[in-house]
Amino acid sequence: CSCNQHARRCRFNSELFRLSGGRSGGVCERCRHHTAGRHCHYCQPGFWRDPSQPITSRRACRGIPEATTTIATTPDAYSSDPRCQNYCNITDPRVYMSLRRYCQQDYVLRAQVLASEAAGPVWQRLAVRVLAVYKQRARPVRSGGQEAWVPRADLACGCLRLRPGTHYLLLGSAAGDPDPARLVLDRHGLALPWRPRWSRPLRRLQQEERTGGCRELQPATPSSEPRL
Repeated sequence: CSCNQHARRCRFNSELFRLSGGRSGGVCERCRHHTAGRHCHYCQPGFWRDPSQPITSRRACRGIPEATTTIATTPDAYSSDPRCQNYCNITDPRVYMSLRRYCQQDYVLRAQVLASEAAGPVWQRLAVRVLAVYKQRARPVRSGGQEAWVPRADLACGCLRLRPGTHYLLLGSAAGDPDPARLVLDRHGLALPWRPRWSRPLRRLQQEERTGGCRELQPATPSSEPRL
């Protein structure tokens, strides 16, 4: 049996052995560490697969916080903090997604936020599941589970509003990214609760980019981006 070090016992299933062409008929029993499946190879309901851990790790599956748990506070809660005045790039969640604005983004994704944890004094690490990529960055973003990084100062000032379990349209800027290999979401980008009606116009913008629509448009720097 191959139980990824999460089970101590397994049993033989003749039907599975037959269906596999005589290769394997083992079924793991009593998977531990919040894993499940024939090989203890996926997470139980209520847990998410931590991409930073191998599947054999005891911490491969982590609990998903309640959907009502807020990762980022709202701007109103910090409106009196002088350190947050004029800090966030976005003051209005309403967005008109023109071709120019689309082309100025480092990436445009549809993703679900799964969980969050502090990663030192500066960064917050999010577990996200990328569901669709509408604009690809220089370092390609793959679909599926992965990590995203948000400056903790941006969350403290309410620049981004994120809740576990919610689907978002993520518009990212490379301006504050110290490591091009990481997926960073900061105050220069946007996190908008996903609306299904956005899918078609985003695909249309994606097609325009593929046919050269962004070539004549220069990307804006953070200081010159228009306020919404």
